[in-house]
Amino acid sequence: MCLDKLKDFKVKQSVGYKVFTKDSNGILYSRFQKSHYLLYINKWITAEQTTRYTDMLESYLTGFHIFLRKADAIRWHGYNPNISIIKKVKFKNIIAKGVERDMEIVVVNKMLILPNQR
Repeated sequence: MCLDKLKDFKVKQSVGYKVFTKDSNGILYSRFQKSHYLLYINKWITAEQTTRYTDMLESYLTGFHIFLRKADAIRWHGYNPNISIIKKVKFKNIIAKGVERDMEIVVVNKMLILPNQR
């Protein structure tokens, strides 16, 4: 996942939604991190960082791409529960803000996958 373009907008929240890949055992992986490392629930995770470019050739540091609205995460992915899952996450250390397919996304250095809520 890459941002189409950088965009400055206000972020008042520290909770959003992330699309994950899950394997046959239900283990979550971050789809676009190079190492596809295992992710843990309720533990802060730090993203790998390299330079990435938007479609407009603007540079930004990579990190976890977080949707601010669950509806946008579903819309972006074309949600398929057989291969992926959308989880609510806490985030901090915003690296970049931008849009992907006209949806606002924050790129963050740290996230915490929240346990299932009832």
